[in-house]
Amino acid sequence: MRSLIQFIIKYNAAFVFVLLQILCIVLIFGFNDYHRSIFINSGNKITGKINDKWQGVFDYVSLREENQSLREENALLNNELQQRRAYQHDFNYFSNYSPFWYVPAKITNISINKIKNYITIDVGTTDGVKNEMALMGPEGVAGIIFRTSENYAVAIPIINTDFLLSVKLAHSKYFGSLSWQGPDHRYAFVSDIPGYVEVQKGDSIFTSGYSAIFPSDLPVGIVDKIEIDKSTSFYNLKIKLFTNFAKLRHVYVIGNKDKDEIKTLEASLND
Repeated sequence: MRSLIQFIIKYNAAFVFVLLQILCIVLIFGFNDYHRSIFINSGNKITGKINDKWQGVFDYVSLREENQSLREENALLNNELQQRRAYQHDFNYFSNYSPFWYVPAKITNISINKIKNYITIDVGTTDGVKNEMALMGPEGVAGIIFRTSENYAVAIPIINTDFLLSVKLAHSKYFGSLSWQGPDHRYAFVSDIPGYVEVQKGDSIFTSGYSAIFPSDLPVGIVDKIEIDKSTSFYNLKIKLFTNFAKLRHVYVIGNKDKDEIKTLEASLND
């Protein structure tokens, strides 16, 4: 206590100066409208900036929930789109019926630098996911479901040497087979398209729909390089994939309600 009193006595002039400055500020802003308005406006600006910063923090924290909500909304929109397509093309389905449905998923693990690459996602049988369902990313086709558990599933992506997909040229509708030969995760190859078909660099490649797994007209990639196998007179097209597997984080599982019926019917042809 004695030290405190000595400190105050030693710096009493400074304390008096500070008190007088505070009194002057109070008198200036209390009895002068111009200075008071400046003070209030400055305070509002500072408060506004602080609020903006905090709002930015809250917005960032809520991004995960918003992204999940957007993925679920996209899945619903895809379901509605398929229903409208079925209705408009008169596939003899019931009103508002489409065989394809969508489940949003998040990738928990992925490999891109192997020959047998894979993708693990956070949905499984409890979400209705089964083997041999299609997997699609935001830009295009990603793979096929290969194994499932209650809460997870593993897919074979396009960038796996075991992957095969029936595709078609967008402008001519001629179809062929897409496969991956490695090692570049950005490119795949399409074969079995006759050499007399007109093909140009930049032509789009889509799913053909000749499968109970993939709907037709899903984007796959574009033609990057054109070669013809002289021994067969068929094209060997190098395709730049729309899906960038190095950045892939979220996908959709696509189910087909009619897949089992179609496979059973086709299997009966061998009886």
